[in-house]
Amino acid sequence: MTTFDNTALDELAYNFDSWLEHRPELKKGRQVIPEPSGDSVTDFLRGWAEVTNRALNGVDYRKAPEDREESKEERDERVSENLAREGAALNDLRTERMVLVAQLCQDTPDFETLQALPHRVFGAFTGYLRGKLQDPEQ
Repeated sequence: MTTFDNTALDELAYNFDSWLEHRPELKKGRQVIPEPSGDSVTDFLRGWAEVTNRALNGVDYRKAPEDREESKEERDERVSENLAREGAALNDLRTERMVLVAQLCQDTPDFETLQALPHRVFGAFTGYLRGKLQDPEQ
């Protein structure tokens, strides 16, 4: 008969030192994330889904208003203003995701460390976390 062996599960661990050369005070070497509770995992996944839904349901500011014609200059100005707004909104969503990750990880890593990471590194880390939470044996 096969028995479940909890040692088959890897620790939730990370080491961001190579990505924090510009912030040596944040370097901590290999760190282990405390095992999250079921409630904190549910809160994290629900919050992540809500942030993602808000991002996906955004208005496409590049579309021209349908009620009038616009000149190339007007279009360029409108697109530029709206892209700036979208950029600010995307930064807000990224910040919300950092808060969710820091809460889930019980501040290991903390918000400041997450904020210092390059965009792709943060994305890869959150992908790693979501994968391990949804399929612990992965």
